[in-house]
Parts: sequence; structure tokens; C-alpha cells
Amino acid sequence: MDKRYFIDLTNKLYRLTLSFPKQEPLRQRIRGLADEVLMDLVIILEGDEKSKRESAFNVEKSIGLMDTCFELAKNQDWAEKEEINGIQKDYSEIKREVEEFNNANRVEMLGEGEKKVEAPSKKKKEKGLNKRQEKILNLLKNKEKVQVKDIQEVLPEATKRTLRRDLSDLTKIGKLKKVGRGNTTYYEVR
Repeated sequence: MDKRYFIDLTNKLYRLTLSFPKQEPLRQRIRGLADEVLMDLVIILEGDEKSKRESAFNVEKSIGLMDTCFELAKNQDWAEKEEINGIQKDYSEIKREVEEFNNANRVEMLGEGEKKVEAPSKKKKEKGLNKRQEKILNLLKNKEKVQVKDIQEVLPEATKRTLRRDLSDLTKIGKLKKVGRGNTTYYEVR
């Protein structure tokens, strides 16, 4: 897939939504999401590494929202369901590829942290730490400071509440230092 493919798909979606009523909010919403996806895909193709990662997560989220819009549109009979299904399938394929990219980045980010600390075979497990807490410490070896949202990007399976509990435990045992309050809170290695 390339930039031309993404532009053509966006145009195809625009043509599909021409059959929606002009003042229908769903028409504008689905077009807006398609525009966001297109811009983020171009950044993935042409941007720097940090921008690519951020845009890739945005694409996953936006296409997820588009799926909901497609399902609503199918129930309205404004367009042929087969046509909607075709475009939805194209976006689902993009989402699948972007998810693979995101998963590879998560693994790479975690792997870099482990390499800088020690080789995994030589690494001694800190007494009393769980795997998440070890990963958090490894992540902090690569960054000066992190917030809960930064950690959740690397550990998406953990809730913010769980991560805050892990951070609190790491702070209590003297591994981390908590700085700030509320939304400005971040953690750094002691």
C-alpha cells in the first residue's frame, strides 16, 4: 500500500458518502475520520520515527471509530451494503497492518530497555518485583521521566489503575521518584 492507494480509498469513501443526506452528521463524521486516517498514514509513510508511532496509534483508533460509523450507515439504507462492506474491508486491512506495526514497536521498545540494562540471560530478577514493574524500570532506563500514559502505550494490557499501583510500589521501595501532582505527575529513576 502506498500514498496513492490511501488517497484513492479516501476518494472512494467520499463518493460513497455522497449518497448520505447532506446535513447528516454521520456523513461529516465518517469523512472527518477518513481525512484523519489519510493524514496519519502519510505521516507513517514519510515522517520521523516518533511521529510514525503516534500516527500509527491514531490510525488504529480512528479506523475503530469508522467501523462503528460503517455499521450505522448500513442500517440507514443510504448506500448499497456491499459497497460499504468493500470500503470497510479495505480500512480493516489497513488497521490490521498498522496493528502489526504497533505491536512490533511495542516489542522493540521493551527489547531496547532490556538490552541497555543487561542481557536477559544474565539479568537477575529484582526481589519482589513483578514482570510489569521490571518492564517499567527498563523503560525508565531509556527515558528521563515517564507518565502513566507513556507506560500504558508500552503495556496496553495493563489498566492505568494497575500501573499507578506498580508505580506507587516502586516509589515506596525507593526505585522511583514521583514528581508533580495530578495530570502533571511523572516518575523518574532514583
